[in-house]
Amino acid sequence: MKELVQLALRSEGCQGFERLLQKLQDGPFQVSYQYDEHHHLTHLFFDHNDAIDIYRTNYDVIIMDCTYRTNRFNMPLFNIVGVTGMNTTINIAQVFLIGEEEQDFQWALRQLKHLLSQQGIPPPQVFLTDRDLALFNALEEVFPDTPALLCLWHIMKDVQAHARRVSFPREIDPDTSLLQDSGDHQTFCEAFLRVVYAPTEEDYHFRRHELHLLSAVEGTYIDDVWLDIWKRRIVRRWTDQVLHFGMHSTSRVEGYHATLKSLLGTSSGDLLTVHTRMEHWWRQSIERHWVLHSNAEVYVPIRLHGKWFAAVIRVIHTHALLRCVESLQRMKTLQNPAPVRMK
Repeated sequence: MKELVQLALRSEGCQGFERLLQKLQDGPFQVSYQYDEHHHLTHLFFDHNDAIDIYRTNYDVIIMDCTYRTNRFNMPLFNIVGVTGMNTTINIAQVFLIGEEEQDFQWALRQLKHLLSQQGIPPPQVFLTDRDLALFNALEEVFPDTPALLCLWHIMKDVQAHARRVSFPREIDPDTSLLQDSGDHQTFCEAFLRVVYAPTEEDYHFRRHELHLLSAVEGTYIDDVWLDIWKRRIVRRWTDQVLHFGMHSTSRVEGYHATLKSLLGTSSGDLLTVHTRMEHWWRQSIERHWVLHSNAEVYVPIRLHGKWFAAVIRVIHTHALLRCVESLQRMKTLQNPAPVRMK
C-alpha cells in the first residue's frame, strides 16, 4: 500500500503540494510536513488556530482514529479530536500519512506534542483509540506518562461478529422471516459487557468464569484477543483508575468521519481539493461550539433551577451539573426503592 501511495504522490508532482502548503500557511492553520529523499510529501499535519483556542480549556481527553478513501492517493487521514465540557467534539488536528506504521504515528504524535508545548497546553489526561498496535507503541514512546484506553464500541463489534460466526449463528425470525441474532448470542454479549463493567477484581474473575460457562470457545477467544493483553485498558476495575470522564468509545470521531466524507463527496480529489472542502467542516465545528457556548450562558435547564446549583450556574458547565442531577436521582432510587406490588 505504501508503495502505491508513493507512486501516486510522485505522479502528482510538487506544484500541487506547494499550492496546498501556501494555502495552509496563508490561512488560520499551523502546518508541519515531511518529505522523503525524493522531495515527495509523506506526512502533513495541520491544526486550526480557533480550534486550538477552544481545546486550550478542554484538554482532558483526546480521541484518535484513522479514516480512509478521502483522497486520490489513498493516504490515511488521522483525525485527532477533543471533548469539551459541554460534551461536544472539537477537532484538534488532522494528519495525512503515507502509511500506518509506528514511525508514521510517532511523527504525527510528536507534532501534536510540539503543538501542545508551543501553546502552553498540558498533555491530556487520557487517550482513547482502537486497537492499533503501531499507534499504541507510538503513544508509549511519545506520551509515556499519559494512559491510553481502548474503544469499547470496536471491541464489542469484534466480539459480536466472532460469536455470530463461530458459536451463535443467526436464526430466522418466524414472524418476519428475516435473519436475526439468537437469544444465546444476546445473552453471551450481555455477559461480556458485565465482565467489562466489573467494578472489582473479584467481580471481574467471577464474571469471566460465568462467560466461559456460556461458551468455552468464545471465552477463550476473548481471553486470547482482548482480556489477557488489554484488560487494563478495557475493564472498569482498571480503567476507573484513570480520569476519563466517561469516555469509552471513539464513536465521536467516527461520526466526524461520516460528516467529513459527506462534505467531500468523492474520494478522487487531490490534497488541495480535499483540504479546501474540509475548511468548511472546520468552520462548522468551531461555529457550532460557540453557538452552544452562547446558549449555555443564557439558558439554564429547569432541573438546575433553585438553591442547590445557584452558586455554580455558569461557573461549571451545564452538562456536568446535569450529570450530577442524574447521579443524585440514582442514589435516591437506591436508598428508596419502589415498593413491590403483590398480586
